[in-house]
Amino acid sequence: MSLTRFDCRLTQFDVDFIYSHINTLPGCELLVNKAVEWLLRPCARGTITLRYTKARKVLQTEDETYWIIVQTRGDHRYVDKCLIRYSTALNEWQKWTDIKLERSNFCVVQLEHIIMCIGGLERNTKPSNHVNRYNLSTKIWEPMPSMEQRRVYMSVALLDGKIYVCGGQDEKYQALNTVEEFDTIAGRWQSIASMSVHRGGAGTAVLDGKLYIIGGFNRAHLRSVERYDPKKNIWTQCAEMNEARGWPGVAVHDGHIYAIGGWFNGAMRTVERYSLSANKWTTICCLNVARGSICGLSMNQTLWAIGGYGDGALKDTVEIYDDENDAWVEQKMLPEAGRYVH
Repeated sequence: MSLTRFDCRLTQFDVDFIYSHINTLPGCELLVNKAVEWLLRPCARGTITLRYTKARKVLQTEDETYWIIVQTRGDHRYVDKCLIRYSTALNEWQKWTDIKLERSNFCVVQLEHIIMCIGGLERNTKPSNHVNRYNLSTKIWEPMPSMEQRRVYMSVALLDGKIYVCGGQDEKYQALNTVEEFDTIAGRWQSIASMSVHRGGAGTAVLDGKLYIIGGFNRAHLRSVERYDPKKNIWTQCAEMNEARGWPGVAVHDGHIYAIGGWFNGAMRTVERYSLSANKWTTICCLNVARGSICGLSMNQTLWAIGGYGDGALKDTVEIYDDENDAWVEQKMLPEAGRYVH
């Protein structure tokens, strides 16, 4: 998840928008060509003489800076979804805008000012292979190339400019082990090496250039963890968690992977931390509120557990982890209860 500002440079827009809205302005051709090359050729950015690539700071306050999370399930499955933003200056979560997307339980990846909404459940309760993107700057929805396979309850991650979609369930609600990779430059999907375990409802994390998929379910809830090496296109098994977890909240924080809450015979309060060097999971203190489908994220040097579902209800609970005292501390609630992703 990235920071979103509202006074953007050219490099905060997508290529289509630059060509259609900026290239038509007199005298902008050279600047447009440099900006497009900067966007499409990340490896060449060190040689491109483009003075400004970061967003402007109009006010010397942090109130112009927001963190974005996306509601994928609200009180009504196919409506009432929204974007929520966190104001660092006001220390509160604010509803920003509604999501005009008639799917639920989709996954989200954020690329700078673009939010990609992937798969999920259609109104007819069929898993979807559709992908849509929302431009936070222009507030415009656009369709993107569809995945090769329909999926719901899959897991996604962004690694080295590519989007990975792992597992989930198909139209027969059978767990999948297949994985698809989307090249954000070429704009196309391809299948890559499959996981060793069929799973849906898992968590994902990216650490040290590798993709981790954690827990989930396949008839039973899972403790297993796998790691993908994109350079070798192989999956390897890692140490299992201490407890099986479906729909855990997962975040990378301070060099560790955290598996937060989840489902196993009901909503869970327990939390585990993975050490890459030791290849070991350690249990830390419990959440105050048991829930699964948590949005876990590391923000402002703090680990957060946001929203989720437990005890038959969507949650507006927000907790942060106090690592010095090994305690979870409740914060201001969300403006709307729900399942959120970032």
